[in-house]
Amino acid sequence: MLLKHTTRTVQAVVRDVEGVLDLDTARIEPADRLRLNDIGRIRVRTAAPVAVEPYLDHRRTGAFLLVDAQDGATLAAGMVGDPLARPQDRPSQYTI
Repeated sequence: MLLKHTTRTVQAVVRDVEGVLDLDTARIEPADRLRLNDIGRIRVRTAAPVAVEPYLDHRRTGAFLLVDAQDGATLAAGMVGDPLARPQDRPSQYTI
């Protein structure tokens, strides 16, 4: 798959699905995959460095798309960081 971030596109792979958002409790519940329209937390590994910032700080550099490399279809939209975290719980450094 490909990760599109601002004007850059790089090869990427989802390393881990950490969980899915339970809309009733607003908590991330453990999961091993995401289904259509799920909201979840994943870890992505890219083939080249991507300069990202937390979505809550900068919408443009904190968002990305995951795209099918074969047909160009959008598979998912993502945000860097944890928009559900309280400000004091947010890490000062992010990786993607």
